[in-house]
Amino acid sequence: STAVPDESLFRSWVSKGPSYVVLPMFPRGSTAVGKLPPSISGVNAGFWSEHPGELVDHLLALANLTPEDRRVFISYRRRESQEIAEQLFEVLQKNGFDVFVDLYRIPPGRDVQARLMDELVHKSMILVIETQTILESEWIELELTFAQQHELGRLALHLPGGVAVPWLEESYRVRVAQNELVPFRTSGSFRLDDSALDRLVQHLVTEHTRALFRRREVLVDSLRLALSLRGVRDQRIDNRGHLHAVSCTAGRREYVVWATPRPPEVDDFRKAYDVCSPGPHPSGAVVSPVGYREAAKRERNAWLADRSLVQLRDAGTIGDIADRIASGSDL
Repeated sequence: STAVPDESLFRSWVSKGPSYVVLPMFPRGSTAVGKLPPSISGVNAGFWSEHPGELVDHLLALANLTPEDRRVFISYRRRESQEIAEQLFEVLQKNGFDVFVDLYRIPPGRDVQARLMDELVHKSMILVIETQTILESEWIELELTFAQQHELGRLALHLPGGVAVPWLEESYRVRVAQNELVPFRTSGSFRLDDSALDRLVQHLVTEHTRALFRRREVLVDSLRLALSLRGVRDQRIDNRGHLHAVSCTAGRREYVVWATPRPPEVDDFRKAYDVCSPGPHPSGAVVSPVGYREAAKRERNAWLADRSLVQLRDAGTIGDIADRIASGSDL
């Protein structure tokens, strides 16, 4: 309810450009208008409902530890939960999520399995709607197996009468009571009421951030362990999250790796390029799960890697990457 006093520290941070970022945070229902000092009055504020910790995903994105966008894959059976899947598609998009629902996102003429794999690896987590026959679909089994094997974030929406995914812990499940379902359009069709929706969205935001951060840490730690096992002791993580490693050879060649748990975007190549030495023998690489991308998207990623003189390596080849770094070879 009171204005934030101006401080020289704010002006110092703003003057240093992208290296320092100010994130004003207010309780939901209040307003930032007229509350911020001139030095940061143009900064968009974040709002929290019950605790400021709800904005941790924005903090991680501002620190370049996670992407700014949220991506989720909805796994469901059309005949049992299509209306709820459509409802979630609409609501989650309004809450800043890039949502995959097969009904809207697979164009005619496309290979269904290839698109599903591409979308799964592109997303940070999977949201499965647990209904009565959810485990009887081969497509659902494929999606769930992929999510488990590749450590995607996961959350289940358990509807009354539904069957629980066996390997999904209860802490990753939002259960909906019968009185939280409201009739929708045709007879026998239901959607979630506002309380169930709010509860689900809050769980999804929290788990999405944790899952994405966890996947990146696992990827970096795996690469560092592989390097250590090959005798590469000179390793460090710089203040922007790049892994630097020096070969064991006499020439002591230095490599820079940017690890991302999702298929790379232009910005990922830029982050690696900014700190490596581009040339005919690139010493910078983006390590990412690119093996499951559709052919056309793999080709675009390869084109970006070629133009930026930064190597693109699949996260499944960490052993080979570590071998090359240890021996001083080209990535």
